Amino acid sequence: MANPDFEDLLYSVPYWMVEFEKETGIPIREVGLDGSEKAILKMPYKGNYGYWIDNNLLLNDFKQHFDCFEIDKEKFEEKWDSFVL
Repeated sequence: MANPDFEDLLYSVPYWMVEFEKETGIPIREVGLDGSEKAILKMPYKGNYGYWIDNNLLLNDFKQHFDCFEIDKEKFEEKWDSFVL
């Protein structure tokens, strides 16, 4: 199990925020949000590798296959920092 603290939550997360490496488009951090946009998981974190990080999808793949939009770094950091296990 790549995400022992979050395995039970992964498939019930309604919203994801994913940070990508600019040059390569590779996912590097992710935050899972509940229906009220509260951060309920973040990865990598402690012994949790990541869900989207562990897939072979790049930024362009997300844009082609998912309903997504860009946010500013401050918004991502706010949600990342708000997570408490």
